[in-house]
Amino acid sequence: MLIAENEQKENIQQLFRQIVSYAESSVDSNFSSPSSQTAQTILKLNIDDYCYTLLRSKIQPEAKNVSLSPREQEIARLVAKGLPNKAIAQLLEISPWTVSTHIRRVFAKLNVSSRAEMVAHVMQ
Repeated sequence: MLIAENEQKENIQQLFRQIVSYAESSVDSNFSSPSSQTAQTILKLNIDDYCYTLLRSKIQPEAKNVSLSPREQEIARLVAKGLPNKAIAQLLEISPWTVSTHIRRVFAKLNVSSRAEMVAHVMQ
């Protein structure tokens, strides 16, 4: 049974690759490159009153084996509690500029661009 499921999965993957290949070859030449957008539509179909859209986007590398300093961890926890930089600075008796610097370093280490993303990564 497991062999049949694996074969079916491989067949689906092969079919999907063929569809993607066809869709990419028929994309308008004025279509922008994937690096300039978060995602791009390469195929849109309406079948049986359903709209199917095939999107292409670049996979963001996940932060692996990232170690935050104890201070960065502490600040990330306070951000997760919803505290703004000024409140964190007062609580830890440091300047808001220092808090901002720690947060920027955490963003860089985790490869994120928002406080919400940072909290999601830290919670994992």
